[in-house]
Amino acid sequence: MLSKEAEKFLLNLRLELMSRGKKDKDIQEIEEELRDHLKEAEHMDKVSKALPEALSKIISVPFPKNCRGIKAL
Repeated sequence: MLSKEAEKFLLNLRLELMSRGKKDKDIQEIEEELRDHLKEAEHMDKVSKALPEALSKIISVPFPKNCRGIKAL
C-alpha cells in the first residue's frame, strides 16, 4: 500500500497526462510502472529508518568476558 502522498502524486500525474491528451492505455502503463517503483522506494525508506535502531540493539549486546578463544587474523 502506498502513502497518501504517493497516491496523490499518481492521481495528479494521471490528471495531467489526461489533460495533455495521452491515451488511457498509456496512462495506465505509466501509472503501474511508477506505482511499483514508489512501493519499492517507500519500502526501502522504511528499512533505512529502522536500520539504526536495529544496529544499536546489536551493538548494545555485551561481549562475553571470556574472549580468549578468539584469535586475531
